[in-house]
Amino acid sequence: NSTINSDSGSSLNITGAINGDSLLTANGSGNYLFGLIGNSTPVAGLNITNANNVTFSNAVNSSSNISVQASSNININASLAATNSMVKLNTTGVVTQNGSGSITASSLALLGVGGNYTLNSSANNVSTFAADTGSITYKNAGALTIGSVNPTGVNATGPVSTSSIVTGK
Repeated sequence: NSTINSDSGSSLNITGAINGDSLLTANGSGNYLFGLIGNSTPVAGLNITNANNVTFSNAVNSSSNISVQASSNININASLAATNSMVKLNTTGVVTQNGSGSITASSLALLGVGGNYTLNSSANNVSTFAADTGSITYKNAGALTIGSVNPTGVNATGPVSTSSIVTGK
């Protein structure tokens, strides 16, 4: 396992590749900008806690859960893939996808009091979705089940919009 700690108010910019079959944990109230994580060998999970802003500028490939907790914003500018696992995003700020940002996982949990999630990439592909947050716009590439992820179902204090792009013969 690998741990990265950031002092309060500092920034951490990881531009090189991080690979290996171990859990990567990042903790601290700084701003995080991540490069390639698990590009040749998937990491066995990613756990980011107590961050301020988090930006994924390159792909994250994990064989286990991806969990991101931020007090401000989360920017997904590349793919987050948690093979047969969960992606959990938790913030009171804004979460956006830009460019090739996408989420692929068995389940997706969106958390954070008053959080504002705009995840409208047609490349998003999760099976089970749940949320307990502010407002949500979510687009999914396949069939989507509102179910139990932790939380169960969808509870929001603002508008909720989900859509699935289902194609077939």
